[in-house]
Amino acid sequence: MKNFNLTILYVFFFFGFVFSQNTETKKLENKNKKNKAPTAISGKNIQTVPGATITLSGKESEDPDEDLLQYIWSFPPSFIFEENYKYDKTDRLVIYTNIKDNSIKSIETFTRSFLVDLPNSLPIGSKHTINLTVKDPGGLTSSDSFILSVVMPDSSQIVDKNDDYPEKVNKSIKIENNISISIQSITSQSSASINSPAINGMIYNILKNLGMDNIIDPSAYIADTLYTIKKGDLTKAALKSKYNDVCETDSCAAQNAIMLKATHVLTWTFSKHSSLVMNFYKPDEYLQKNTQYSWSGFSVPVNPKDVNKTKLPNAISISNNDDLFITSGNNNNVYKLGLDQKLEEVIAGKIYNKELSNLSGLDIGADGKIYFSDKDNNRIISMMDGKYQKIADENSSPKIIKPTSIRYLGNGSIAVLCEGDQSIRKISSNGRVSTILAPGIVQGMTDLAVDGDGKFFVVSPHLEQVFKIINSKKVEVIAGFKKGAGLKGNKIPAKEAQLFYPVSIDFDDSGKLYIAEKGRGLVRYMDSENLLIKIAGGGNIASPDGYVNSADLKLTNMSSVRVGKDQSIYVSQMLDNSLICIDIKEKYEFLGNENFMTPMYLIQDDGISALEPYLLSMLPKLLKGFAPRQKISVKESFKKINKNAATYFKDRPVLFAVLMVATTQAIQSIAENSKSLDTPPDFPF
Repeated sequence: MKNFNLTILYVFFFFGFVFSQNTETKKLENKNKKNKAPTAISGKNIQTVPGATITLSGKESEDPDEDLLQYIWSFPPSFIFEENYKYDKTDRLVIYTNIKDNSIKSIETFTRSFLVDLPNSLPIGSKHTINLTVKDPGGLTSSDSFILSVVMPDSSQIVDKNDDYPEKVNKSIKIENNISISIQSITSQSSASINSPAINGMIYNILKNLGMDNIIDPSAYIADTLYTIKKGDLTKAALKSKYNDVCETDSCAAQNAIMLKATHVLTWTFSKHSSLVMNFYKPDEYLQKNTQYSWSGFSVPVNPKDVNKTKLPNAISISNNDDLFITSGNNNNVYKLGLDQKLEEVIAGKIYNKELSNLSGLDIGADGKIYFSDKDNNRIISMMDGKYQKIADENSSPKIIKPTSIRYLGNGSIAVLCEGDQSIRKISSNGRVSTILAPGIVQGMTDLAVDGDGKFFVVSPHLEQVFKIINSKKVEVIAGFKKGAGLKGNKIPAKEAQLFYPVSIDFDDSGKLYIAEKGRGLVRYMDSENLLIKIAGGGNIASPDGYVNSADLKLTNMSSVRVGKDQSIYVSQMLDNSLICIDIKEKYEFLGNENFMTPMYLIQDDGISALEPYLLSMLPKLLKGFAPRQKISVKESFKKINKNAATYFKDRPVLFAVLMVATTQAIQSIAENSKSLDTPPDFPF
């Protein structure tokens, strides 16, 4: 027994020795093992549109030692902003020191993936390099990058079919139990000076007074916590983010709502043109959507008090800060219409002892100087800070006869179309006149345009063609087969297409040429493959009160087309007293959508409290079946019926007259035959 016990002890000692030797060997191996560098994988190049939400992910990056990696993302200036994004407390942000917009230079984080809402101001055609550097605990690094290209939505994203447009959605809403609604403001350039908490509070109080107890108080304290939005929340992928107090997109608002455990979200914002836009939707469904866009059209919003001043709008131009300048055929004045919906008279009265007559051309220099053509007086004038300067007139050499369209070329030079001799002239800053296109080469020209390479183009409704100027005596057809002939339809070769009395042309920043065709009321553009694609027109809505499908627009009597930033297309229709903007709008079937096109005159006069009557009447419509039905007194019901009847007959005066005559004849007939009326025996009359 003693020998057996000794044997057992020897066995334990042996295995203990072997185990300790193996452990020491492994420690020695690990100590001598060389740390290997990680491999950064930033992902594929991305093509997207301004204002989109993208995912930055370094999750495909690898480390041979399986160490915890740090992800360092580097961004170009003005791409991500400090006040708009919050991340984990362990993150480190580096801000550009030589730029005043607080844009982020780099983010150092241990979070593998997160969302980025791109600014709406990113120009179409721009490219941005995003760098990713991964670093292991030993300090070894690896870098990779991808290019983000900002593009116009392609045809699969831009939907122009009438029945696909989501503004008029007739869908039954199933009332859900245990719903909760989050109120979210979306920051925009137009709402920078608006007191968002005040409007949030106004909406909250109105909904509470409607009897809704399921509204999350927007003023409640929200902890500075890192939330995880999981796939279980019906989003496309798991995300980590903090509550964002300054959202710029509905995607950001939807993330905030999910963090608050809200089933629905009500968002409001002021659009680029200062219209009040309100949406109601489910945040989880919104985040899993595939984003699509549609061309939409709307009447350019202007203070209703000033609407008569812009009658007979003719020439238009857009400044670098997106102000719209308009010449009025009604009084020969020039007006500036800001994105804040304010209209300002900038040019009026006698200039150099002559009344202005037929202002047919207009453009704005990079420094804000206004150039305009006084057609009937055969002169071109500039104005800046209230000071006028005559640039050229009929006494110049060559003579300027009946100048119309003007294009600013830079360095104080302009190009002008002279209708009198059908020529294109260049006028330098010192008043020297030279020839771009000699007289008589192209007949019937009405507009000229300059592309990004400085090449000149003209349009002739007389010939129904668009030409590129090769030299002063030679042009080349780029659109329009010949007058009265050519292919018809959409997405057809521009040179083989039939144009329908094209009157105006312009280029956007990406080099696309836009053509306004008065004959059919169409706006079309040439893509990179020189195909002609319809954007707007052909419908029956002449002056829309809100946003409509651009295919539903009735564009008659077009005078001028000009393209501003972000592909905003402006069309003046002089004889229709109409200014239309055609823009790209997100296509999504919101549960509720309301647009107040001209709220700024109320706010400018009486502050944001002036919006309360509108919100009181609109919010029940926006929330549809989610708001309690409001009781209406008999008196109010009769008032509503009388108002509707008055409006109905006001629009149909002939019908009203016929009914009045018929009623009079009926009463007269009853009076003449009163003795034979078949009335009850106890009838008191």
